[in-house]
This record gives sequence, C-alpha cells and structure tokens, in this order.
Amino acid sequence: MERPVMEVEVGGVWLSHPVILASGVLNETAASMMRAVEGGAAAVVTKSISLAEREGHPNPTFVELRTGYLNSMGVPNPGIEHYTKEIERFREEMPQVPVILSLYGESVEEFEELGRAARTLPVEAVEVNLSCPNVEEGGIAFGKDPDGVYSAVRAVRRGFPRGVWAKLTAHCPDIVEAAKAAERGGADALVAINTLKGIAIDPYLAMPVLASGTGGYSGEGIKPLALEKVWELASSGEVEAPIVGSGGITTGLDAVEFLMAGAAAVEVGSAVRRRGVGGFSQIREEIEAFLVEEGYGSAGEIVGLALERYPHEEVGE
Repeated sequence: MERPVMEVEVGGVWLSHPVILASGVLNETAASMMRAVEGGAAAVVTKSISLAEREGHPNPTFVELRTGYLNSMGVPNPGIEHYTKEIERFREEMPQVPVILSLYGESVEEFEELGRAARTLPVEAVEVNLSCPNVEEGGIAFGKDPDGVYSAVRAVRRGFPRGVWAKLTAHCPDIVEAAKAAERGGADALVAINTLKGIAIDPYLAMPVLASGTGGYSGEGIKPLALEKVWELASSGEVEAPIVGSGGITTGLDAVEFLMAGAAAVEVGSAVRRRGVGGFSQIREEIEAFLVEEGYGSAGEIVGLALERYPHEEVGE
C-alpha cells in the first residue's frame, strides 16, 4: 500500500502533516523553534507576544501534577518589536516552515495595533490568544464573551491581511457561540482549546503552590474535555472554519481521536515534557502507521469520521 497523504491545509496555511508546535513550549527563541521543527513539528506557533515587554509572574510559576501541569507564567515576553528578530532568524534558517504568531492583547486597540505590526513580519498567520487563564487583565475576559471574541478578532483582522486563527477557551458559556463570533470577526481557523484554570495546594504549607494562586492546567488530564469541545464545534453544523485541536495530545492515537472528532490538525505542547522534542516525529509516525494499518489513504480522510458514525452504526462484523 502507498504511504498515506499527510499534507493538510488549515486556515490558509499548508502543512506537511497535521502536528503543530503549540504556543508556550519551545518557542521563546528562533533556536528553540528550530529544535521543534528538527524534532518533527510541521509548523510552529510562537509564544504569545504583546505590544510591550511583560515580565510575567513571580516564581513559583510551574508545577507538575499526576495528570498534567499547572503554570502561571503571566505571558512573559520581550514585546513584538524585539521578538521580530527571533522570527526573522527562524525564517532565514527554515524558510519553508509555516510560522503562526500568537498575539496577546489587553484591549481591542492593542489587538489592532498588534495586527498591524504583524503585517510586516514573515509569518503565514496569527493566532489570537483569547483564552490565557492566568492573566486577569486580558485573555480570558475576551474569550468568555462572544462580543469580546468578535471585537478582538475583528481588531486583529483590520490590521492583518493573512490567516487569522482564534484560540478559544473552554471557560465560556457556549463555545459554539464564541466560535461563530470569531468567524464573524474574520477568523480563518479555530483552535480549541487553551489551558484550563486550576489550582494546586500544598497541604503541608496550607497555601497554593503557585505564587499567583491559580494557573493554566494542561497535559493528559484535559484531553477528554478538549476533545469534547472539538466535537461540539464540529457537530454543531454552525461552524465553517477548520478546527485545530489542542489539549492533552501525547500520542498519535490521541491525535487521531481529535481528527476523527472534526479537527483538521492538532497543536502539541505538554507532550514534549513526556516524550522529548522528538515527540512531534513520533506522533506523526504513529498517525501514519494507524492510517496504513486501517487502510486510509490520507489524514484528511479521517477528519470528522466519528461524527459520521454517530449515533453508533455497524462498522463491521
């Protein structure tokens, strides 16, 4: 049997396979993003970048749990003007690899200015971070409310002419309504989901483990919820933009589940801590092996397949 076709297109971005580096891991510098690509990522999403430099939260900002990780970094970054150098260095070394620039704004005006600034950068798309759960003054406030989602995405779209991806939060009353608002604002793709708000308490110190108290929960533990949100979006019949699944994806079969639930591609982050930077290649190879074993001709062939077979139909003797 011929090797299955792994190439996919998402929101105007062509990918050699459906496994993307998620924002927040291995994307602080050009060198770290190149490591991710050398490890097998088809594209990179940068760390979330604001207009001005952000120092982030004081330590401790990260803790490993039994089923994942809790972090409260506070979106530390050098600001878009300084981060431009990292994007340009990456582009010089890896001109064929798609770059999606993650944007974090605290106001509609800031999102629009970020969109204008990104227009001049060598990136294929931007990802609007609507859902960062560890910075109270921005992020999640936009993502919780469809009007806020629309305003932020529309502001970026006014400034940026290429692909606009909206990263949605599960912390909203209705993720389908949030997705529809993002589409009205001009989103070309939807990313579901970001980390979930959580807390860990040290029982011996009787205090939260993280200095900020709460943080963003990621890793294997959030996979069923993230998968359900992709399913909810894809099965609604009200969302047209392609979906990128994100949350707890550690193996190729995890990725296959997201594709079958309706995602066109997946973003992988926490798995790097479990499997190393080569985890991207391993996940891609595991997807490909599954496609071969089950007789599928392409990754695209299984997108939404579980939706077509629900309610349960007979799939064989």
